[in-house]
Amino acid sequence: GTYSLSSFDEVGNISLARKTIVSKAYSDAQAKTVYKPGFFSEETIAFVNDFYAECAEKGATFLLTSPPVYENNIGSTQEELEAFDAWARSVFDAPIICEKWSDGFVAYEDLYDGVRHLNSAGASAYTQNLYEDLLPYLT
Repeated sequence: GTYSLSSFDEVGNISLARKTIVSKAYSDAQAKTVYKPGFFSEETIAFVNDFYAECAEKGATFLLTSPPVYENNIGSTQEELEAFDAWARSVFDAPIICEKWSDGFVAYEDLYDGVRHLNSAGASAYTQNLYEDLLPYLT
């Protein structure tokens, strides 16, 4: 199975070759996520900001980025996405390292077994983008 021990290499990376197995009809029928200011609760924001402060006290770097999400499951307008992005950057103390939140939106061809799980090709592309976003923090 996908999440069995045999699907991972000796250092914990998933080595199973994953192709798209979720149907497009199913993926397109999932509830839409609407990103707009207020998306995260005040409790969530406080928790994340407290965790960021705790990491900083211990010398650890804590960063935020957009997760991979199927692009057809986004119910936000471009204006809502831009407002959400600005709002998120204003309420979280931790740096948000993606250029814009929509950088995490992926095509159907990148999905594996759900609208938030990537196949091998999608994971490789997302990881490359994440690597580039992390570079300034690694030097």
